[in-house]
Amino acid sequence: MSDYEQTALDMRLESERTIAENIMTTIKFVEAMTVDGDNPPSKVWNRHEAYGIAAERFSAVNGAIKSIKGDMEQLLRTLADPNYPALEAVSSLCNSSARAANIIIEMAAEMQRTLSDLYTYETVGKTPLEELAESAEDDFEEADPADADEY
Repeated sequence: MSDYEQTALDMRLESERTIAENIMTTIKFVEAMTVDGDNPPSKVWNRHEAYGIAAERFSAVNGAIKSIKGDMEQLLRTLADPNYPALEAVSSLCNSSARAANIIIEMAAEMQRTLSDLYTYETVGKTPLEELAESAEDDFEEADPADADEY
C-alpha cells in the first residue's frame, strides 16, 4: 500500500473563491445572530422537525425564485418594444435577486443550525421527552381499578 495524498486543484478565479468564502462567513454570522439573539429558536430534536423547517424555508425560496422569473419576463417584454424602458425591469430584477439571496442565506443558516442540533441528538443523546419517559418508568405505578359502583 502506497502512501499518497490526493489533492484537488481549485480552478476558480480568486474573486469566485472570495465570494464563496464571504457567503460562508455571512451564513455563519446569520446563524450566530439567530442562535444568540433575544429569542433563540428551540432545538431541533428529530428529522421530522428538520424537514418541517426545511420545507418552510424552501417555500420562501420558491416564492423568491418566482419573483425573479416574473422580473425576467418583464425584462423580456422590453426587448420587443424599443420605446419601453428597461431600467425599471432591471431594477426590479436586481431587487428580487437580492431578496432571493437574503432568503437563501437565511435558509442556509437555518439548515446549519439544524445540522448542529441533529448531529448532537443523533450522536449523543435523547430528546427531553424521551429522557422524561425513561425516568418516569422507574416511578410508574399502575392505577387501582375503579369500582363500577362509584359512577
